[in-house]
Amino acid sequence: MTADGLAGALFHHPDFGVSLVGSPILETYTDRFHVFGAPFGDEHDGPNGTREANFQSGQIQLDPATGAVSTGGQTTPDLVY
Repeated sequence: MTADGLAGALFHHPDFGVSLVGSPILETYTDRFHVFGAPFGDEHDGPNGTREANFQSGQIQLDPATGAVSTGGQTTPDLVY
């Protein structure tokens, strides 16, 4: 993906900085109305009547010299409660 492919996809949030929206790779983030780069919990039913949450975060990096864009993310193990 290049910066040209991001036209109209970047917006600035006063608390979280620049965020990427409208890209299929980030659909799970934007569908939940969370800002990419801010952590969120994906709460769901677990076994034996428990509840679980996956806490996820991500980032986007833009190289202004080349226009190259890269993304990354991580998920912590389920929190069971």
